[in-house]
Amino acid sequence: MRWLLALIIFVSAVPDTIVVSVIKDLFVDRYGVSTPAAQVFLAVNLPGALLAVPLLSLLRRRVAPYKLLAVASMADALLLLCMWCDIGFGPTLALRAAEGVTDVVVFALLFDGVRRTSGHSWGVGLGAASTALTLGLATGVIVGGITARDAGATFVFPVAALACVIVAVVALWRRGAVIASESAAPCAMTRKAPRMRVHIPSMWPPLAMTFVDRSTGGVMTAVLPVVLGSYLGYSSAQRGWLIGLPLGLMALGATPAGWLVDQVGAFRVRLGGGLAYAGAMACIPLASEDSLGLAVLLTVVGVSGAALLASSLVLVAGCSAGSAAMGGFRAAGDMGYFAGLGLAAALAASLGGADPGIANYASVIVIFAVAHFATNIVALLGVSRAAAQNEIAAQPVS
Repeated sequence: MRWLLALIIFVSAVPDTIVVSVIKDLFVDRYGVSTPAAQVFLAVNLPGALLAVPLLSLLRRRVAPYKLLAVASMADALLLLCMWCDIGFGPTLALRAAEGVTDVVVFALLFDGVRRTSGHSWGVGLGAASTALTLGLATGVIVGGITARDAGATFVFPVAALACVIVAVVALWRRGAVIASESAAPCAMTRKAPRMRVHIPSMWPPLAMTFVDRSTGGVMTAVLPVVLGSYLGYSSAQRGWLIGLPLGLMALGATPAGWLVDQVGAFRVRLGGGLAYAGAMACIPLASEDSLGLAVLLTVVGVSGAALLASSLVLVAGCSAGSAAMGGFRAAGDMGYFAGLGLAAALAASLGGADPGIANYASVIVIFAVAHFATNIVALLGVSRAAAQNEIAAQPVS
């Protein structure tokens, strides 16, 4: 059943990025708004993502997961079809904000389904799901560009809606893929029995790590292309390869990283991956003019980033079983990504004024690398303390 869940996750991820390559066509050309205003569309679903977490906590014990998944997917499809209509930019943003709720609900239920069907191999299961998700996001960008070219930019909305309908139909048709019974897998944080898992108050460490992971990801996709193109003269093709390299490695490496988590534990994988990730990122400014050296560092970023993704998912699953935890993971990641974009721009402006130079952007990359390292150390100490306290509490009273 795991392959079917991976396929559903892949399909569900396509709508998330299908509009990325056609933002200008959809909003600047269609509604006459400015480019910065059009880009708000990509971020306005964040409030909805935050609302989805308490909603999941409320509904997960009252509604069967496969029914909730089907309803959320169909609601997502309906919202996308409404955006297809010529309703104006303001109402489109409102619908996009509402879509943040359905999007996180679908993500959380699917990844919780993976956890439930993975037996003792949480790492492999969640790693494979991460690979499917990342490949789906990449496919969405490609599908959006092809659809706009062949049928017009606005047609990306019904294509995305079709993907949501497919998810809903499969959820109803093969409900066992979503509502498998709870596994008896040990928590990869402590390698103890399920009753010794860390409870919900200790979710902050993995969520903090997820937040900072995605923050640095935002810097890598926003700041680095500017430096490579505007200051170092890399061609668009070179920039595409260099930025795509770590992203591709994260996607392909998530499954083997998940296997490693199952073998040695999420704590150790997270510690090693975090050190490698932060170290490689901090060294990027030193090798930015050497394409080979930069490619090597970005390879390290990609491989270690895969380890971070797999270990974070297992830590979240181990801390709190259920779809609400997975919803929190998604919301923390979304918040981190947009915070990274905003903080990177603010830091560059504060260091270099209206026209930041390459040294200012290099400083921003190093600052984020140091912040990533520090956050990981603090959060891992929190994980270790919570696990130790939970193990002590689980000891029988003599």
